[in-house]
Amino acid sequence: KKKKKQIEERRTKEIEANTERLKKEQAELNREKNSANAVLAAKRLKALIITGIFAVAVIFAFFYFKGQWDNYQNASVASGTVGTATWSLRRNGELDISGGVIENQEVTDSKGQKWPGFVYIENDPVSGNTMVSKVPWNNNSSDIKTVDITGTLSIKGDSGQGIFAGLSNVTTFNGINNVDCSGATTLSGFFANDSSLTSLSLSSWNTANVKAYVGIFLGDESLTSVDISPFSFTSNNDLSQQ
Repeated sequence: KKKKKQIEERRTKEIEANTERLKKEQAELNREKNSANAVLAAKRLKALIITGIFAVAVIFAFFYFKGQWDNYQNASVASGTVGTATWSLRRNGELDISGGVIENQEVTDSKGQKWPGFVYIENDPVSGNTMVSKVPWNNNSSDIKTVDITGTLSIKGDSGQGIFAGLSNVTTFNGINNVDCSGATTLSGFFANDSSLTSLSLSSWNTANVKAYVGIFLGDESLTSVDISPFSFTSNNDLSQQ
């Protein structure tokens, strides 16, 4: 019995020892697991931080270069005055014209003859009559895509003839209602050869004193919609070639 008791005690001690060893091994495994999880969490956190920094850098670069591009596009490539108004052509093709007055405007043709407004007719025995534009922005006319009139632009007498002629790539006139024609006597050639223009509303214009509209839309082959409801047509108006 004594021997049997000793055997049982020994087995008990072995079980306790094994149990303690297993506890220690389990604790070690838990520590290793926690350590691995911590390393993994640290790696994930690092990856998130790097990703976040990269995203912020990309966003910053996008807005920075977009701003630089916008500044580049909005930069003025040509500017000057027309009457008392100022004009500026941006690189993006936008022609800005401030408010002002245009009067006593005239140009001189190749023979020294003076013509009112901004255009004259050049006669060639071979090619026939050609409208020649002398608007201030004429050298850049093919670069202009939109016209923005930002203030009241008053046209006096026959000084406005052909002011917007020859803008072959213009599709939009913004602020066209800012043009004051109440003092104008002719709108001849006003929008001539604006071949990309598709629609135009002149519903706010006062043309009570206008006597001539010769070639106002001459050569505007894409113009399919135009509102000229307020135009004052009388027997004295010259409507030929309009």
